[in-house]
Amino acid sequence: HLNAELADQLGLFVYQAKQDGEIKVLNRDINAVRESIIGNKFNYGSPRIAVTEMKNDGSLVLRHDHGDDGRGLDIERANQVLKYVARIWRRQVTLLTVDSRGQPRELKVNQTH
Repeated sequence: HLNAELADQLGLFVYQAKQDGEIKVLNRDINAVRESIIGNKFNYGSPRIAVTEMKNDGSLVLRHDHGDDGRGLDIERANQVLKYVARIWRRQVTLLTVDSRGQPRELKVNQTH
């Protein structure tokens, strides 16, 4: 029940935090504020990952939509999930993503017996 009056009263706004510590107010519009609050709750807070390729050898290539999610993955947890996927898929699984610092990462897990 967040309306423009309450958002204004609470001083809510959408901001961008830069790596150098600078914080910039991007928007005070109620729709932008609402979207910012619930954005991470879409997909139940789970990252959006899709199969982008199945190679001739049956291996899978997955891509994390980190731009849409607005965050990187916990690499340790992602590796554990990939182990489960590779075990079920019974072939190599590769995940293209970024880490929590936004650095590109390619994770590969081979089938486990």
